[in-house]
Amino acid sequence: AEALNSGNSKVIGGFYTNDGAILPNGHNAISKKQLDANSGEFLKKNKFRIDFKISSISITGDSAIVESTATTSTSAPGSQPVEKTTRDLFALRKAEAVWKIYRYIFNTSK
Repeated sequence: AEALNSGNSKVIGGFYTNDGAILPNGHNAISKKQLDANSGEFLKKNKFRIDFKISSISITGDSAIVESTATTSTSAPGSQPVEKTTRDLFALRKAEAVWKIYRYIFNTSK
C-alpha cells in the first residue's frame, strides 16, 4: 500500500514478475511494462490512497494466492474524493526466493 500511496511507479513495478499484470474491473489488462511507464502519474495526479486488509493466504510450492479487501480513495483535480471498496485477488510466484505478483485482479464491491 505504501508504494501505491506514494505513486512511485519504479517501486510498484518491482513487486511484479516480468510478465505480471493488473486485471482491473471494467478496464483492459495493464502489463508490468505499462505499469512501469504510467502508474505514478495517475496515482499522484488523482491523490490515490489504498488500504488492504488480507483475509487469506494459500501457498503451494512456488505459487500463492492472497485474498483481501481494499478501501481506496481518489480525488481528481477539481473533483470530490471518490471512495470504493474492492475485493482483491493476488496470484504470486516465487522466483529466486522472492515473492512477486503475477496477477492482481480486483472488482468493486461498494
